[in-house]
Amino acid sequence: MHYIYGAGNLGKAIGNCLLKSGEKFAFIDKYCSASELLGVPIFRPHQINVLPSDDVFNTVALMPIIADSQKKLLRDISTLGFKKIVDFNQLEKLFPSVWTDFAADGHFWRTYGDAAQPIWNDIQCHQFRSWLSDARSLALFDQIERFRKNPCQKNYIWPDIGIQYTETDIPAFPSSRRLNILDLGAFTGDTLEDFYRCYGNRINSYHCFEPDPTNFKQLMALKQNLEQDPKFQAQVICHPYATGNKNEKVRFNASEDSTASIVSTGGIEVESVRLDDHLVDAEINYIKIDIEGAELNTLKGAETIIRSQQPDLSISLYHRPSDFWEIPVLIREMHPKANMYIRQHHHWGLELTLYVTLSMAD
Repeated sequence: MHYIYGAGNLGKAIGNCLLKSGEKFAFIDKYCSASELLGVPIFRPHQINVLPSDDVFNTVALMPIIADSQKKLLRDISTLGFKKIVDFNQLEKLFPSVWTDFAADGHFWRTYGDAAQPIWNDIQCHQFRSWLSDARSLALFDQIERFRKNPCQKNYIWPDIGIQYTETDIPAFPSSRRLNILDLGAFTGDTLEDFYRCYGNRINSYHCFEPDPTNFKQLMALKQNLEQDPKFQAQVICHPYATGNKNEKVRFNASEDSTASIVSTGGIEVESVRLDDHLVDAEINYIKIDIEGAELNTLKGAETIIRSQQPDLSISLYHRPSDFWEIPVLIREMHPKANMYIRQHHHWGLELTLYVTLSMAD
């Protein structure tokens, strides 16, 4: 019996391979709420009884913030009774098409081979490469190009160690000593906590935008909790809005998790605002944007703020394939001398972030 540890996108790709070969298998997942995937059961770890002949394909990769985190995960899997564990970086030997299948699953940037939404634009991407400001960014760019053009294990993009949005190895980032932060996609306040942990009372003001009603309630609860701490001096302002290039009503998939996003149909109706109209008098010197594909339109709606106040920026580049070149091109149009850096903060090509310093550009 084969088991697939992890019922995510890579697990699904392995499952499809096993289905084609007619082999019997099941999924193991600690957190997935579904009971089956591909018509195959999903078990919790405590629900399985491992036999000596059973093997398991691990499709989970932990963040490498803690040393040997992947080894710990494999040890945890072995405690279930498995003697043969194939880790995710060994899967290609058994399933040669796994990374090509994975890169074509249509999730975020992964639309490999879709002519309507190409995964790469040579001219604009290499223009972007010429704007990158350090060797680490250039090396990451080259690895992204290799993996998108030829998804395979040797081209896999390993994440950087570091906390997203507060990356500390970038020179003079953030460039302002006293921070006035705009957090777009504030979720339940996880980034607010990270910023406060990292920058403390360097934060003067903190504007949070979160349109998901459930997430917004948790965000407000965190704000109120932080304000009970006498050491916390920042002014936190929470806005229950989506953002874009128009002031309008939009449909929103309120999934109550970090993937909630604007949709064309279904969902709930929420207000979407242009930041140039909504934050006319606000002082902003750092903008973080992670809003599930609405980054480009939001930047267009904040052009006056960006041109006039020259804030530092951290922007997600992975929600759509074209974000990787369209967002840097737009930023460069607003500020021809912007310093740009990229960092990869998660596995599977997720949490790819563009860091931009404008106020310190020379």
